Amino acid sequence: MSSQFIVREAKESDVEGIRSALWEAFQPELPRTRPLALEDPAGFAAETSARTLSTIQDTSSSCKWFVAVPVEDPTAVASAVMWERVENANATPFEPATSSPWGGPAQVEVHNEAVVLYRVAVEERPHYVVNVFATHPSFQGKGAGSTLIAHLAKILDKEGMLSYLDSSPPSRRLYEKYGWKTVAQFKFPEPSTGPEDQPMYVKVMLREPGAS
Repeated sequence: MSSQFIVREAKESDVEGIRSALWEAFQPELPRTRPLALEDPAGFAAETSARTLSTIQDTSSSCKWFVAVPVEDPTAVASAVMWERVENANATPFEPATSSPWGGPAQVEVHNEAVVLYRVAVEERPHYVVNVFATHPSFQGKGAGSTLIAHLAKILDKEGMLSYLDSSPPSRRLYEKYGWKTVAQFKFPEPSTGPEDQPMYVKVMLREPGAS
């Protein structure tokens, strides 16, 4: 684990830093996952910030934000993750989505496919879902993401919990390093910005406690 970064729960003052990390890190994926965000970046930013702030302020929420910050500047968000504790993902019947935030029919279809794979993977076991993980490009390759994911792995081992996540290609090796294993995959929609050079597949990954 890098000694250049420390991990802590996110604070209200981190909202803008989290928003920036998400926006910058997800630029390659937005044409596939949130194409309408590219048409209204200000609106997308406002919604992202509002949702992040709401989660941080709700201390009873099952969702938590953690951030990795540089030791020399603990106000800068280098990497951020939001995860959620779920007791039983299959406790209620699956209801397919009919719309997608900042997306269209292609995003709806992929979302529903991903949810089905998720439910199959975790069965009825309690687990944590890594919903969002991003490292700001200016900190990529410097240990911020590794420090953050290692922190989550320690929590998982301490609590003896299963963990689920969907990984885009750039993050897969990092997750594998800390014990997540691929159990399925699905294909992202084609980009809205032009012809698809090559398909992008998302890995469905599980981590058993003690897997690091």
